[in-house]
Amino acid sequence: MFRNLGIADKGFHYEPIVRQFATALYVLGGQRAYKFLRLNIPSLLPSVQILQAAISAAENNLTEGKFHYEGACNYFNSIHVTRGFIAEDATAVIPKIT
Repeated sequence: MFRNLGIADKGFHYEPIVRQFATALYVLGGQRAYKFLRLNIPSLLPSVQILQAAISAAENNLTEGKFHYEGACNYFNSIHVTRGFIAEDATAVIPKIT
């Protein structure tokens, strides 16, 4: 973070741990929380576009409305589990319905 303060607007470099934190914050906190932190603490986090590109390039990315049955089965088989519980998060849909 402190290395990025002296650099121009373009050309920031982020450590892998910062990218992992940014991804977790974006996924768990949502885009609004991520943008809020990014605006209030300059040069701390990568841009939303960079983060979205990294998430979509990952081999185990999640897509809204798409269930990866084979991936879940492979994971359960790798940890030797015969039963599992998978839930849906509909928080993004609720404001659109009400």
